[in-house]
Amino acid sequence: MQQIVRLGLVGRFLWCMIRQEQAVKLGRTDIEIVDDRTEPPGTIYHHALLELKILRSFGSTGTPVTQEVLERHILDGVNQAHSYGDTHNSLLRMLCCFDMRKADIGDSVTFAHVSNLAKDLNVSLRRWYLYHSSKALREANADAKVSTVGGAP
Repeated sequence: MQQIVRLGLVGRFLWCMIRQEQAVKLGRTDIEIVDDRTEPPGTIYHHALLELKILRSFGSTGTPVTQEVLERHILDGVNQAHSYGDTHNSLLRMLCCFDMRKADIGDSVTFAHVSNLAKDLNVSLRRWYLYHSSKALREANADAKVSTVGGAP
């Protein structure tokens, strides 16, 4: 996932360096968007620090991932985005979650336990639900359309 995000950012921010896996005292950053072509000479702007997390229903061995483990994973991501962003004085610090769980429970439920902390630490929270098939996406789109017009499925 990290490489896919990085390639998308490279194509969008041609004038910036997209750094991946940069070592800092507190660990390794996932992705940074950095610009050193600005004025005055020698100035480096750390536009953004992106901490990436994958949210899953099952681990690599097939064992279900508990809600407690998922919440800790997200909390760790908020703390990492803040700490790494603070280290580099990044203008934007963002936790990017790619949600591969079986059910799409929405942003507000996913981030309920960290939303106040993220706001206090100036960390933006973003989540993208990844559908397991194009059919599942079509069904979700149809369900959303029906619910917005007030009809029953």
